[in-house]
Amino acid sequence: MITNIIGSMYFFIENFQESENNNLKLGYFQCATYNCRGFGCNDCGKVSITKLDIKNHIVSGTFEFSGRCSSLTIDESGKEGLLYTGDSIVNITNGRFDIKLDIYDKYN
Repeated sequence: MITNIIGSMYFFIENFQESENNNLKLGYFQCATYNCRGFGCNDCGKVSITKLDIKNHIVSGTFEFSGRCSSLTIDESGKEGLLYTGDSIVNITNGRFDIKLDIYDKYN
């Protein structure tokens, strides 16, 4: 088991519910530890928000998913997706995050 790997995570959640298990619509983990650019999945995991502090712009939570060797893509309409590039799989369990939010209104 490999623990405490430093990398970048990307989550896309539809129909977000605070403090519940949210289905992970798209998950992507990018790190230089493996022989591929990153590991991603579609409809394949869970994200739970344990703290959402809008005033101080902080979100905390837990996550888990199994991702296959892939690259993150963006199509001409701006929609994110995955291009699977190999058969290697990583299982991410008991993941947690505490991040500062950049909140913006994309319509203004």
